[in-house]
Amino acid sequence: MGTPSQRDQNLFALMDLCGLMSLDIELDALLTTVITLAPDMIRGEEASIILVTEDRSEMVFHMATSMADQLKKVRLTYGEGVAGSVITSGKPAMVNSPEDDPRHSKKADEETEFSTRNLICAPIS
Repeated sequence: MGTPSQRDQNLFALMDLCGLMSLDIELDALLTTVITLAPDMIRGEEASIILVTEDRSEMVFHMATSMADQLKKVRLTYGEGVAGSVITSGKPAMVNSPEDDPRHSKKADEETEFSTRNLICAPIS
């Protein structure tokens, strides 16, 4: 039997993740697993998790694969950016040219000096 394809590896990782979600584990431990697996699964450079504040007035970067300290300074108003659109609609989004998408917020890019070339955003609840 040959080595597993990238697709097979992603499927195995997704199955592992689904198994973890069914366990009674701490939220941060689960989110750490998600953020660790996600970039490899989609061949992405970076990943971050944005949470809504309790009063639902803002969205904050809860964790990131890198630049976490810088991103934690970024606060988005509820509904702002592609993440805000996804949070309010409950529907995932894939944006291949963020600079051309009117929903894109440049706050994170400006704080980190990172250039977002494309992004995938999905709601988790």
